[in-house]
Amino acid sequence: CIHWLTESKFGNLNKLWKEIGALDDTTKIVNFDYYNQAIKGNETFSYYLDTQKLEAEMMRFAEGDGDKKLIKRFIKGVKICKRNAITTHKPYFQWNFLDKLHFIFFKALPIASTLKRDSQLSLGEFAQMFKSPMLQFALKNTLIPCEYSLYSLVSTLGGIAAQNAGVPLGGSLSFANRIKTKFEQLGGKVFLRS
Repeated sequence: CIHWLTESKFGNLNKLWKEIGALDDTTKIVNFDYYNQAIKGNETFSYYLDTQKLEAEMMRFAEGDGDKKLIKRFIKGVKICKRNAITTHKPYFQWNFLDKLHFIFFKALPIASTLKRDSQLSLGEFAQMFKSPMLQFALKNTLIPCEYSLYSLVSTLGGIAAQNAGVPLGGSLSFANRIKTKFEQLGGKVFLRS
């Protein structure tokens, strides 16, 4: 099941998806309005991919100034990851001095403070910092396990919000079949149930 495909739009991984036949010029990539929803009783929390909508959704459930500060911090991290998606347009071994400087100053440094802070906390630990039971529940019920770092959710939302982590129409089966077709076109043979 493909929940999202990293670098579905651009980057080195996108080139690899195209090279192996997983994506081609006819593959439609779907970018949804939200990443996931958490439903508790009669309440629904939506992880909107528009950062303004996501912030408003989180604020809707906030209980007190402490929750609001945590929400601002979370949204800031998502926005940083959205603007500075770490993708490269050529392999590292081909980088020259200017490529390395550009990466450090325009990609790595803006993310470094967010990565340092948010990679030290698990998603579950961050959830427990909220007073709001619904925000705690929503953070503990994403597609990312609670024991993973908070940064894994922040960076995932940033990449999806940048529309560089969409879902190929047709899902996993179509994705796999395109790879199989490309492999067979190149002379490969696939043996099923062998």
